[in-house]
Amino acid sequence: MTEECFPPPPKPAPLCGPNAVLINTSCCGDAICVDKTCSYNEKIYKVGDQWTDPAHPCRSLKCSKDGIQTETKVCSNENCSEEDRIWDDQHCCFTCNQGCAARMSTLNITVDNCTTVMQMPVCQGKCESQPRVELHGDLLEQRNTCCLDWISERRPVTLLCSDLSTRQYYYKHITSCACRSSGSS
Repeated sequence: MTEECFPPPPKPAPLCGPNAVLINTSCCGDAICVDKTCSYNEKIYKVGDQWTDPAHPCRSLKCSKDGIQTETKVCSNENCSEEDRIWDDQHCCFTCNQGCAARMSTLNITVDNCTTVMQMPVCQGKCESQPRVELHGDLLEQRNTCCLDWISERRPVTLLCSDLSTRQYYYKHITSCACRSSGSS
């Protein structure tokens, strides 16, 4: 009497979910589904996880079935001083504060053949853009707001004259600015 042996029929490969990959576990072709993960800076992330690297605040990373995908944020090319910068939550991009404020400006001052170059605060920035109409008696008058000095102090400045003498003058040193109305006809 003889016995005939046949290899068992192969098992069908399992259907894996969207966040898993099919892995062969043995030489016999057995396969299982394994959740895909990503490794970054010694941390393990699952498919769909998003994170940022503090060393690169303008780059966000995402773990996908195909691996780590990066997206780099593009910032506008505004330029302003550090104190006028308003940073986003990641400290990647900034916008410039365009509000009314005293900002330092380098000015060439000339009075009666006497000159100097100095840093002086000037009022700059945006105020409300729409003019207002106000009633004064029976006259409707248009009012615009402008960025004007609000608080200032008198300070000395020394100018060098063409005959090599010096003269002392005083100037209005602006310490605070505000949006204030100015009338126009």
